[in-house]
Amino acid sequence: MAAITRSTFTSLSLRNRIYVFLFSAALCLGQPPTAISQPLMAVGVYRDIPTPIPASSEILDLTGAFDAGRNFDPAGIARWDAELEKRVLPGVIALDRQTAKAGPVTHILAREATAAALHQSLAEGRAYVANHKLADPTGFAFVASNTLGVFQIGDSIPLFMDAKFTALLPAAAKLKLIHNGKVVASADGTKLEFTAREVGYYRLEAWRDVEGKLQPWIYANPIFVTATSGLRLPQSQVPDDVDVRRDIEYIAGTPDEAAKHKLDIYVPKGKKNLPVFVFLHGGYWRQGDRSQYTALGAKFAQDGMVVVVPSYRLAPKNQHPAQIDDVRAAFRWTVAHVAEIGGDPARIYVGGHSAGGHLAALLGLTEPGIKGVAALSGVYDVTTIERVFTDDQAVRKQASPMTYVKPGAPEFTLTYCQWDYLALPQHAEIFAAALKEAGVKVKLVYIGGESHISEIINSVNELDKTHRAITELVR
Repeated sequence: MAAITRSTFTSLSLRNRIYVFLFSAALCLGQPPTAISQPLMAVGVYRDIPTPIPASSEILDLTGAFDAGRNFDPAGIARWDAELEKRVLPGVIALDRQTAKAGPVTHILAREATAAALHQSLAEGRAYVANHKLADPTGFAFVASNTLGVFQIGDSIPLFMDAKFTALLPAAAKLKLIHNGKVVASADGTKLEFTAREVGYYRLEAWRDVEGKLQPWIYANPIFVTATSGLRLPQSQVPDDVDVRRDIEYIAGTPDEAAKHKLDIYVPKGKKNLPVFVFLHGGYWRQGDRSQYTALGAKFAQDGMVVVVPSYRLAPKNQHPAQIDDVRAAFRWTVAHVAEIGGDPARIYVGGHSAGGHLAALLGLTEPGIKGVAALSGVYDVTTIERVFTDDQAVRKQASPMTYVKPGAPEFTLTYCQWDYLALPQHAEIFAAALKEAGVKVKLVYIGGESHISEIINSVNELDKTHRAITELVR
């Protein structure tokens, strides 16, 4: 199969203010079930824009496929399937909205409603078509997910063990998932799930019953499954100009907790009075360890900072507040001892990725003495996450960084990725808006071309956007 340029969308609607409903999808996709308690018009990095299509020579007109009677053209759909095995060929409706009279409409998924953004999204197949006469498609979602992140219409998802497809509809229909021209899964209702283990394209159709006859309602352009992720773990060797000190106990605990109450420190040799970066690992609060971040610690030390990487106790054995208690203890140890190894205790920054982003934000808003926070693809409202934060709503609110936003908080840098887990882009946007409203200096950084996992792997590269965001904050 030809190489496909990756792209992404996540959408609900621009037409109505509706609550984010994709948290149930996050659960079924095996991703952290994040939640935001206010209505949104979009989920993820793209908006769903019903619009006349921009002029393009590389499109297929699906207008004739929306009449199940005399005008329906199954041969045209078959030709589309044949072409999709070779290239991206977006299926669209050639009618504009006025001509269609609330019938078939092309929905382009773009970050903004500009001509350039719409052209780019259309060229990358980031679109679906829907017959509004049969039902309003507001709330339609078609995604594929694995450990790397969540991928949307028009994307290429690497076959990292598998790729789980999920389609959600706002109204019941007959759903069909087509892989390389053949139906591989079907469902009646508002949801379809399928785990793919073969490469190729996967596109979705939804049909509705009209007076006993099925008629096409939605045709989604494909998500492409590719063979490899292209990710390479960075080398974990410590360069000669960095001194590493491992397994330093930051707080005493029971013997079975001893390994998680230690930290590693990376220090540029021969330098003093350096800014300090305390990095907190991710892993859904249930996995991960400081030992996995040698490359990160060494690289940022080369950039001129003392890097402290602690472990912390993990859920579900240790539920909240065990994690934040541990990282708070690690931070306080750093304040007390970092001057001994060349760090400036007046310039201590904290950062973290994913669950570590949550902990960094929570620490930054509740612990004095922190100069700034770099939260990478973090979670800032955990009020729906029971498996880590108990079934007590008051406890989950107390564990949410959003609860503690206030004037006088340290400077924040927040990132979110193109192929992040569901709703994390909205977490970043809403959290950034709350910080800004409180008068806190905040920088919101969109990381295009990265998944939730590739962001942290690639952060050791000097030209990487996440790498630059951290080094610009820690100074």
